Amino acid sequence: MMQLRLLASWLGTMLSRHRYFVLCLFLLYKVAIYATNGIWYGDFWEHSAAVAALVVNPLHPSHPFFGLSAPHAFLTPYHLLVAQFVRATSLDVANSLALFGVINYCLLVLGLFWYVRGFDRDQAGRSSFYALLCILFLWGSEPWGYSGFLHFGLIADVLPYASTFAMAMSFIALAINFGEMRMSRSVQALIVTVLSTVVLLTHPLTFVFLATGLICQCLQPGDMMTVARRTTRMVLALAVSGALAALWPYFSIIALLTGAGDVYHPSNQPMYVNVLQRIWPVLVLSPLLPGALRDARQRTILYHLAALCLIYGLGYVSGKYSYGRDITFIVILAQILLGAWFARSERRLDDLYPTITNALRIALAIGLIASSVSWLVPTFTRSLTVINSLRIGRQVSNQQMYSQLTFLPSFVKPGDVVLSDIETSWLVPTFSGKVIAGLHAQAFVADHETRISDLKRFFDPNSDERIRQSIVESYKPTFLLLDKQETSNWQTIAAQFDRDTGKCLVFENTRYRLLRFDCEKH
Repeated sequence: MMQLRLLASWLGTMLSRHRYFVLCLFLLYKVAIYATNGIWYGDFWEHSAAVAALVVNPLHPSHPFFGLSAPHAFLTPYHLLVAQFVRATSLDVANSLALFGVINYCLLVLGLFWYVRGFDRDQAGRSSFYALLCILFLWGSEPWGYSGFLHFGLIADVLPYASTFAMAMSFIALAINFGEMRMSRSVQALIVTVLSTVVLLTHPLTFVFLATGLICQCLQPGDMMTVARRTTRMVLALAVSGALAALWPYFSIIALLTGAGDVYHPSNQPMYVNVLQRIWPVLVLSPLLPGALRDARQRTILYHLAALCLIYGLGYVSGKYSYGRDITFIVILAQILLGAWFARSERRLDDLYPTITNALRIALAIGLIASSVSWLVPTFTRSLTVINSLRIGRQVSNQQMYSQLTFLPSFVKPGDVVLSDIETSWLVPTFSGKVIAGLHAQAFVADHETRISDLKRFFDPNSDERIRQSIVESYKPTFLLLDKQETSNWQTIAAQFDRDTGKCLVFENTRYRLLRFDCEKH
């Protein structure tokens, strides 16, 4: 009995001391294996298209989707970094972006730890552990499935996105500004300015989170003159960041923020829908948050949270719904403070009832493992496949979503325009070529809605040959790519543009048929 008690005490102590590291490794296993599945959707393909454009020409990239002389908001420092990695290695764009998702995860959990340590050095590991648990699981029903949201059901999908990279950089910058790193004030200001510039260019909505956080950190204790000097220095640093960002050659951050980015507002209106049912656990526990007022640095986080709530409300009132994305930062900050509260409560309980606390730690660890069985089993099976692929030198990624499109670079040049249905068009530029329209709104492209309408009319079974021919003459595509699985009338369309059967056929597999327009000239 005594030996069992000693074992439980030792196990509880180990879980207490290293739990954040263990939890991060546990999640790393999940996200790393997920990255090899090749199951990507949504924004991933817009990010990968931007990377592909920068791979082809890093100095003067073309528009990732269209054969237009127009900028694109995803030609950011993050995408340039991934593109340089692609150029330096043999990995393709999709797999490189998936790998950077794993790197982003490591940066994110490191930045979160540094940030928490900035206001809770004595129990950083414990508070970080509970903060991460809250970020992953403290949500209501049907939390948002947008980039920037890090709940457990979505985190593996959004890690490759620029928003995740920007959030990691923001936590690191806020930790540095907390004075967490041992460096001179000038070096600290330089790093914060550089990171702020990168975040602004990479994901402007995350810059709102970072900038408000940096300003609120200036309100730490001090006389009025000290606070004023801190605030003035920070405002100047952020102004310098804005000036540096304005020099970015691939797109105008000023134009994006003053009008071009308005095209994103309608798609972000869901940030104001069913809010209570999505975040109710945080709301129920919100009476615990004022306890942070007792600590000077945690108090600045409350200020930060309040500032973001104000911006979130103004987004609704003004109809600029993209600012509704601040809801993710509001919830994450609340979850971090709740994590610190749980850590303090555990420490008090540990002082009074160490045996009970150890039992609770072990029970929590067992509960987490038990609740993970649903993904541990298939992930373990997949990990064996990955290990075997590495052993025999076979491709690790199974490319589930796009394996049948990898033929495109063999026939389509980067500048060739490919006419395809809207869903396929979203994937095409990652491999090679330009398209007519994409799934999501495009800043700096005024006629995108017209392009979407024309594409839908082209593939509409009720459209006649005259309508389709007029669309071809309008956009002058080089190729026609038909998805035989999703396009019900693909044979009718193929017959119109390949009257001498097989003459215009360039390539065909079980799912796709690639035809060339004006094939009699080739």
